Amino acid sequence: MSTGKFSHPNHHKGLAKSAGIIGLATLLSRILGFIRDIIIARLFGIYIYAQAFVIAFRIPNLFRDLVGEGAGNAAIVPVLCEYEIKKSKEEFWELANVVLNLLLIILGAITIFGIIFLLCLCV
Repeated sequence: MSTGKFSHPNHHKGLAKSAGIIGLATLLSRILGFIRDIIIARLFGIYIYAQAFVIAFRIPNLFRDLVGEGAGNAAIVPVLCEYEIKKSKEEFWELANVVLNLLLIILGAITIFGIIFLLCLCV
């Protein structure tokens, strides 16, 4: 029998409940995405306007996937966890502040570049 930190039976119930919530949220997200695709097809048809909308929709999603859900989390979270455990509270918050400010500057610059690029295309 495990005497580890997470061996309590209530922990397993909480973990199962959390996994169920994430699963239901993912299912709801997929259903809403399907409805969105139906609405786009209804409004734009299958013409070039629909393709332009889908491409314009994909670009921000790519950044969200990279920064919010993918490589960004895989790189940043372990470092922040290690700092929280091994360093002082002040050092942890200093690193978190630097990381968040860099993300704000980089993503803000990408957003401004995208807006300027769009305005140049429209003129």
